[in-house]
Amino acid sequence: MPFLGAPPPFSAPFSGLQGGVDLLDANTGRLRMRVKLPEPPATLSADADGLHAKLLAIDENGQRLFALTAPGLTAVELAQVPLGFGTISPVSVAAGSGATLTIRGSGFATRTAVKVGTKSAPTSFVDMNTLRITLPVGMTTGAKRLTIANPDGETIAVDAAVNVN
Repeated sequence: MPFLGAPPPFSAPFSGLQGGVDLLDANTGRLRMRVKLPEPPATLSADADGLHAKLLAIDENGQRLFALTAPGLTAVELAQVPLGFGTISPVSVAAGSGATLTIRGSGFATRTAVKVGTKSAPTSFVDMNTLRITLPVGMTTGAKRLTIANPDGETIAVDAAVNVN
């Protein structure tokens, strides 16, 4: 979500205007990271809060932000991609099946750990956006919380992400 540090001007130049991008957790709305742009955003007073301008794009890995700024286009490469949860498939699995689940998200590391409910799940790192897990044995039926933790301690959890039936 874009943010502005001052009211946008009525017309160019955009001097003195500071801004950037807040990266929010899509599930909780919690602020994960604030990235300040090195150049002022190209937004005018018609966009009073900086939230309605179409000035931002992100690459497929969540590693680079592209923003329309006063001088043109500014690209920012993030030193660290925040851990994020996108989708899981399948979301409904049979208990005791040892089903393999694919998790899509962002910021996964080679030693990312996953829990389904309270049980650790064997995890295979595919790439920074994909993990594969095997449903732990002895899972009881019901909706299970999915917890993903990177080796650096960053953790996210999504309630009722997997339904064991």
